Amino acid sequence: MKKRFWKVSNVLMSSAIAMLGFSGCRTTQQTDPVKVAYGPPPGYEMELQRRAQEQAKAEAERQAQLEQQRERERMDKVKLVYGPPPSPYRNATPDPDGIYDIVEDMPSFDGDITQWIAEHLRYPAQARRQQIEGRAIVSFIVRDDGTIDGVTVVRSVNRLLDAEAVRLVKSMPQWRPGGHNGRPVNVRYVLPVDFRL
Repeated sequence: MKKRFWKVSNVLMSSAIAMLGFSGCRTTQQTDPVKVAYGPPPGYEMELQRRAQEQAKAEAERQAQLEQQRERERMDKVKLVYGPPPSPYRNATPDPDGIYDIVEDMPSFDGDITQWIAEHLRYPAQARRQQIEGRAIVSFIVRDDGTIDGVTVVRSVNRLLDAEAVRLVKSMPQWRPGGHNGRPVNVRYVLPVDFRL
């Protein structure tokens, strides 16, 4: 019985070994040595870079969408007003006499003031003989009806030239009056008068 058991067990064992490709005796086949590699598989770093680039691209797109949303919200709050910008002189106040130094709409002379001065200036004969030249600066008030008042010399050259500058300004025709907050007002104006031989 023991012999039979061993015989059957040897047959079963050898057939199992044969099925699995093993042999109980020494093998004459040469097998390649097993290569053991440690670390990530090949191409793993490239895959990591590709994923990082995709994440960066997705983040940039998300940031761009957020910026566009913020810009839309900001533009929704902006109120568009068409027309000329408001004047920086809107809050100008007059002096105690009711005269403004600067207004939204400054007074203006009808025509070319330089040409008018050249045509109506009378050079004093005595100043011409003494060859006196210079620039007299004259201040005056353009009233709300366009008339000229309060003519004074701010910077003097010579008494003869100053007197001619005052006479010249007083003889001017009416100006277009200055306006402030939609109504005509009194405005102080400064005008240089050049005397050249």
